[in-house]
Amino acid sequence: MRLKIRNYFKECLCALFCFFLSGNYFSQTIAIKDSIDKKPIAFCEILINDKTYYSDSLGNFECKDIQHKLNIKKFGYKDKIIYKLSDTPYQIIYMSPKYISIPGIDLKPTEQLTIKPNVKKTNTTILSTGFDLGFKLVNNTGRNALIKQIILPIKEIRNSNYYLKLDFYELTDNKNDITSKKINGDSQFIPVASLQSGNNAISLDEKIALPKEGVLLSMRIIENIGKYSDRVTNPVIVFYHDKVFGNTYFYNSKHIWEEFKSNPKIAIGLVLLQ
Repeated sequence: MRLKIRNYFKECLCALFCFFLSGNYFSQTIAIKDSIDKKPIAFCEILINDKTYYSDSLGNFECKDIQHKLNIKKFGYKDKIIYKLSDTPYQIIYMSPKYISIPGIDLKPTEQLTIKPNVKKTNTTILSTGFDLGFKLVNNTGRNALIKQIILPIKEIRNSNYYLKLDFYELTDNKNDITSKKINGDSQFIPVASLQSGNNAISLDEKIALPKEGVLLSMRIIENIGKYSDRVTNPVIVFYHDKVFGNTYFYNSKHIWEEFKSNPKIAIGLVLLQ
């Protein structure tokens, strides 16, 4: 009788151990796709417990032990909220397109103008993970223009296993205030591995209007591409400063752009269409 009881408890402990083991190591991949053409949707924004993650370039995202809902966002698609994932190792999530009318720009470019970065090599700024930094792009031409490329002079790449995310924000007429209104449609993701020391000319996926009052360029290093993981702050890109003094801005916890007076702006060049 005692032997049977001992064996019973051994079996229970073994089953309990296997249960916790499988729970701790169970992982799942979700694939985010267009509901119409069934194609993958790259770099979807995934909000989990007030933290932002992104799917990879194939629309995949690795999950593990997620106890919170997933709020999936992508420009041009309706938001998708997943309250509970399935118990399968692979799950497809379809997002429905929505059609957005974007106001056109009344500008017919006839010439291309390159504004070279004004580099001060004795001073640098390090862009690390976990921060949104903003830099004003001033239009000194006196005419409205379209931004075709931005030129980023880089001193050093310290970690290439990340992405650089670019966005553009609206300035008010007096050039001193920044709104929270993003003027580009989709964020642009650049693999840091594709950048190098020296000038980097980055062609924009969509031409950005540069009015006379200018715009704000937002940069963020994305460390959570394609998986749910803890965040670690790492220095990634070392930029040169601009010879002409200008302030850096950061996006604070209240979702407001705030002036970061102790840090001068980095050098940025532009290729404009006018």
